Amino acid sequence: MQLFFSKKQFACIAFVLLVTSLLFAVCHKEKSPAISPARVSLCDLYENPAAYDGKRIRVIGTVTGLPDGTYLYPGTVSSECGYSFIKVDASDTQKMLLVELKPPTVSSPERKEFDVELTGTFDAKYSERWDHFRYRIVPIEIKPQSPVRIGKRLGAA
Repeated sequence: MQLFFSKKQFACIAFVLLVTSLLFAVCHKEKSPAISPARVSLCDLYENPAAYDGKRIRVIGTVTGLPDGTYLYPGTVSSECGYSFIKVDASDTQKMLLVELKPPTVSSPERKEFDVELTGTFDAKYSERWDHFRYRIVPIEIKPQSPVRIGKRLGAA
């Protein structure tokens, strides 16, 4: 019976122990806690957009479908501040929730909307050619808070 390992056997055993310890460390590594989004009002975003740029936020507002996309605005949420429409830049999966907002193919004066709690990443640097269309949210989660309804035409009193 041989009591000593050869260099080759020792290297193999050391390699197996190293791989096993690395696998154990990876499997039992504690996951970092999820970053919880800051709950902000739309007025907070309008008043201080730079403070939230690139951050995960949670807001409540109304999502509406317009010819150039889907947008968030205060809607039925009481708002005493002036506002801009915030682009909702949804992924293909999330667009399924928003498909009901698509306007009919025939030109129609109505637009559809519903209230939401929206969690996502805020982009304060995004802007469109019109002053009333600024900022963007890339949603992570969209929670409808009301059924879809017909909204007033833009510019209608």
